[in-house]
Parts: sequence; C-alpha cells; structure tokens
Amino acid sequence: MKLNTAGTDFDVYVNSKYFEKNILRGGDYTFNEFQLQLRTDAEGTERVVAYWYSLDNPGIAIKVMDVEGLLDIVVELDDDYKGQTEGLLGKEG
Repeated sequence: MKLNTAGTDFDVYVNSKYFEKNILRGGDYTFNEFQLQLRTDAEGTERVVAYWYSLDNPGIAIKVMDVEGLLDIVVELDDDYKGQTEGLLGKEG
C-alpha cells in the first residue's frame, strides 16, 4: 500500500499491480492465502485490512489506513508468536 502524492488517501497494490479498492465495497477480495477487506469505522474512516493466512501458519493480519497524510500500519499476530518476534524496540516477550 502506498500513500498517494496528495497525502489524502492510499493506493493498494497486489503483486505489484494497482488494485482498485472501490471493488472492496462489494465484498472481500480473496486470492489463495491472501484476503483484502475494506472496513469503515464510526467516523467514516476507511481502512483496508490485508490478511495472510495458511492452515499451517494462521494468525497474521496487517491493517493499513491513511491518518493525516501518513500510513498507519498495524500488525496483529496470534499468541503463538509471543516471544518469537522482534521489531524496532527489540524482542517482544
């Protein structure tokens, strides 16, 4: 996902190809072990949620939205990953 040049919205790319997120208004997009959803919160802010999943390794979600000209990215992992991940602030445990 990439913030547009005006900083007012973001563009979605799937396999390096532009994906028209308005298509998601009609329902989720699923391809193999990947899914995109469009969610709208109570204030009307849209968030595109990307999920990667598999039967062998479930429980990874990446959520992205535009917040005041910046991309807000949230990574969610199942409890199975606790103590096994590292980030900018070191190992989470």
